[in-house]
Amino acid sequence: MNINLLLSETNRSLIYISVLFKNRIQVKKIFYYSKKKGELYKYLKEKKLLTITKVINSNDINSSFLYKNLKLFNNKNIIIYSGYPGQIIRNKKILKKNLYIFIQEIYLFLKEVLQFTIPY
Repeated sequence: MNINLLLSETNRSLIYISVLFKNRIQVKKIFYYSKKKGELYKYLKEKKLLTITKVINSNDINSSFLYKNLKLFNNKNIIIYSGYPGQIIRNKKILKKNLYIFIQEIYLFLKEVLQFTIPY
């Protein structure tokens, strides 16, 4: 099972990647979508994670270019999604992926599958 991240330029995305990195959780691929590079991009660069990062110049989760990249994954891949607030995923093909969207689901996934907890 491979863990992949679909991240936007938000504080929540920065927290997700930093917790995974701190706990030495292996991430296979990162999809970073944003028109403006900010703190998350700087973090990815600082931790030398840009080599596994696909940068997509869009703020839209429903971007066709984003979907074309995501369709390369089969259902054995887990995609943890942290998008921009208020965005609704309308592309049903994206929703058919093993996409973990809500914080509670991510927490349960990390707790049960990876056997560690996120400190609050």
